[in-house]
Amino acid sequence: MPIPTRRACTARAAAFQPMVVLAVAGLWLGLTGASRAQMSVTMEPTKKLFVAYEPVTVTVSITNRAGRDIVLASRGTPWLSFSVTDSNGNLVSPGGSTSFEPVMIPAGQMLSRKINVNSMYPMGQKGIYRVSASVYFPQLDRYFQSQPSTIQISDGRELWRQVVGVPEGQEGEGTYRRYTLLSFNTGSERLLYVRVQDDRSGAVFATFSLGQFIAIREPEWTIDGQNQLHILQLGAPRTYAHTIINVDGQIVARKVYYEATGQKPQLVPTGTGEIVVAGGISEEDANRNPLGPAIHMISERPEGLAGPGIATPSPSESATPQ
Repeated sequence: MPIPTRRACTARAAAFQPMVVLAVAGLWLGLTGASRAQMSVTMEPTKKLFVAYEPVTVTVSITNRAGRDIVLASRGTPWLSFSVTDSNGNLVSPGGSTSFEPVMIPAGQMLSRKINVNSMYPMGQKGIYRVSASVYFPQLDRYFQSQPSTIQISDGRELWRQVVGVPEGQEGEGTYRRYTLLSFNTGSERLLYVRVQDDRSGAVFATFSLGQFIAIREPEWTIDGQNQLHILQLGAPRTYAHTIINVDGQIVARKVYYEATGQKPQLVPTGTGEIVVAGGISEEDANRNPLGPAIHMISERPEGLAGPGIATPSPSESATPQ
């Protein structure tokens, strides 16, 4: 039997190497595919464009394909976390709690959770952010990650701001809060936003949308005797929303009013520090008596109400703490 030459051995080895590479690659792909098949993670932001400091909410959906019930729990590491990078590609470090309660997902079922990302990761600066969700699967000791989503943080055009004191008897009394109204154009609609923050530190208590407003009539705003913010906006033809917001950035009340017999709703201060809506009909009254509603006309003001001219602060006015 002839002895193989060195050249023949080298040729056989060279021919064998691609087979080994293909076998290893196939094994790796098989293992990766099998592990990926255990769980599927997707993340979808509620929208792509947010105003600075409003909740950046995403929906994370986890599908269990392990063939058995699984429990996701934090064991030294959170079972749900996020990767957030800013416009410069820098990783944003968590600034709040990233702990989540354990959950059980039955075999073949999907679990969805709506998460406020910027309650954990600071995203107050304007710019483009890339966000993805990661779910830790302890049985495999590995993370399953969603595809990244692009989120843009912008800010609106300031319409008005006012600094007020926190009334006595309320938490934070003696400090000052700043109300700011913003107009934000999404490209398809014009939205009215409110921001409430500490006037000294700048800490934001709340930023949220009050919905669409029609530009043919600018919103009205004023402050009542409890330093609550009242806003009246035209949100649809002949339809207005009256919103009351307190110094903590919470909506105290919201009611809908309609124009009636040529009278448009207006904010009217009383002599006792209250703010009322006159000149229209409330949604409740319209529903109770749709054929003949009792309309509260501006000319029917109770004694003590201000005259027809409603004084609302201009965008340049701002109270200064004394």
